[in-house]
Amino acid sequence: MRAFRTALSRSVTLCCAAVLVLVVEPGAAQAQPAVTSNAAAEPLVTGPISGGDRGHPEMDAPFRVGDYGYGESEYFLAGTAKAYGTQAAPAPYATRIVVYRPLDPARFSGNVVTEWANTTGQIDAPVELVWSYPQLFATGDAIVEITAQQVGVCGLGLSGTANDLGGVCTPTSLKGFDPNRYRPLGHPGDDYSYDIFSQAVRAVRRTGPTQPLGGLTARHVIAVGESQSAIALDNYILTGADRDARVVDGFVIDADGHTAEPASYRVPTVTVWSEESARPGPTSGPNHVTWSVAGAAHTDHWLLASVLGWAGHSLLGQPAHSAAEQEASAVADGNYGQEGPGASLTCAGNDEFPRRYVVDAAIADTEAWVADGTAAPAASPFEFTGLERAVEPMPPAGAVLDDVTRASDPVLGNINALAILGAPAALARDGDGNAVGGLRLAPISVPVASYDGSACIAAGTTAPFSPDRLRQLYPTHADYVARMIEAVRNDVARRYLTARDGTDLLARACGSAIPDFGTTPLRQQPPECGHLRSLL
Repeated sequence: MRAFRTALSRSVTLCCAAVLVLVVEPGAAQAQPAVTSNAAAEPLVTGPISGGDRGHPEMDAPFRVGDYGYGESEYFLAGTAKAYGTQAAPAPYATRIVVYRPLDPARFSGNVVTEWANTTGQIDAPVELVWSYPQLFATGDAIVEITAQQVGVCGLGLSGTANDLGGVCTPTSLKGFDPNRYRPLGHPGDDYSYDIFSQAVRAVRRTGPTQPLGGLTARHVIAVGESQSAIALDNYILTGADRDARVVDGFVIDADGHTAEPASYRVPTVTVWSEESARPGPTSGPNHVTWSVAGAAHTDHWLLASVLGWAGHSLLGQPAHSAAEQEASAVADGNYGQEGPGASLTCAGNDEFPRRYVVDAAIADTEAWVADGTAAPAASPFEFTGLERAVEPMPPAGAVLDDVTRASDPVLGNINALAILGAPAALARDGDGNAVGGLRLAPISVPVASYDGSACIAAGTTAPFSPDRLRQLYPTHADYVARMIEAVRNDVARRYLTARDGTDLLARACGSAIPDFGTTPLRQQPPECGHLRSLL
């Protein structure tokens, strides 16, 4: 158990950056000519799926989604996919999707968030869902996790078809996790992943028999992905798959760490950069804005703590817990440094900056952009030191360092290892150690800690201010709360923070003891803390 948790923690902490730094393959991923088709094929859909050795989908929610008024179901998709980036012939595939949807149709927002599952840890990881399920459930969105890559089905370079019991598949792949449940699945390789993703989205949008949304009709579909999955979505656009299929209405491309970005965007797209992957450059353009988030690391403490719970349920068989138990753990996991020093002083705890709030806002703003044309707000870029070249795009293929600093793969593309490793020296920082410029949420504009999102390659660190510094900034707890209310109101008005998350953040500020460490009982909090929702 300890070995498993240690390995999983390392995988989540690094997410993709450290792993990809070690992958060395020559050559640069290039945008390929579009395949001669203007629509994704219609896959065969079967389900909901049940049974198997485990009795539940791999990496499903570790809590009872019914407590939130949601249902969870898994479906298999099968068809023939085209290859992008090669001349390979079309090939058969069979994969899965996991659907979370409101049980009451009246609660459905009409928005479907489809996530390209992250496979850096050699398992389908629903990273954006782990961050954003509270916001998505509250707004009535449906969420669909899509297994697009071969790693998720059977393992890197393994199709899963040589042994239909999964004997040739890695233990954490679907077919290795539950050979009987996932026996029908097979994946021809990641050149086919883009068309597989398009076909999965088309299946979600369909109406009629065996409809994954269970009778709900999708008005808009937003595609999201973090890290390795964000790179995959960039490449989904670069290869022409998005232009061919035209099934996605908007994208949130989160922490891509990429050296190749699309020159144009067909539909509204928000790119989110954390400190380790941000670089100089334009912050907005037609159908596109980039948010460089001050304080944010590639992953954060919330994700580290939460994914361990998700994996414990899925891989170790821990029973699903109640919504009340889930909320209690969310409160504990949401510390942003206000309670004092902890494991996040080192690389072991991950940055405590609340990155999830930015992901929520990016999704909400993209949905609004798609619905009524209200563009997501632009944000200032970071300020850089004289070493800003460290985070600029790398030289063209063939340069001296090319073979030792890029990871080239049909899905991963080119990982700018120098940018990731050079970011700590490249970003300008203020006297408290926080990045200068960028999108600045209340924990940065009203700081209680130093957040270094570029430290530890991808994990980041959080160093709470000393009591003397806190008292210098905020003589009383009421002073701190008043400053936070003003900052949060501003963030919500500028649409960098949703009202729901703003209320959550203010509740944490009210419950803190700043300028001291610890907590403040509800009866001792400033009067404004008793009606936070009305403030926003």
